[in-house]
Amino acid sequence: MANGTGIGDNHINLYTALIDQLQKYNTIIWQGPTALIAANFFALDKFCSNPLLLFVLFIFNSVLIYSFHRQVINQRVIINTTKKAEDELRKTFGIFIPKFPEPKVKAGSLLIWTLYMLNLMLLVYSAIIVL
Repeated sequence: MANGTGIGDNHINLYTALIDQLQKYNTIIWQGPTALIAANFFALDKFCSNPLLLFVLFIFNSVLIYSFHRQVINQRVIINTTKKAEDELRKTFGIFIPKFPEPKVKAGSLLIWTLYMLNLMLLVYSAIIVL
């Protein structure tokens, strides 16, 4: 099924599907944590004097952060697969495929670890209230 350039239509269609999946993951990965942080600010105002509710909030946050962490891992797999497809396509269509520098710290990982740290601070704060 290769076309005249040596790249099959199936390869290009797969690459397009991978890019589409990345766009969907990006929406979830950036909106979800933003909503979580905003909801926590509202919850902290309401739960500030009740350490038990703060601990429940810590557990709820932990579950959500873990699920975001899994999504970041899944997104990374899609990114790695997309890069492999880009490498193949670059052989023929190199001028049309940008090559971005590899970051030293990945934004998704930084976001996840920031959320974990903020959640740990919530746990410490709830423990301080009890004491």
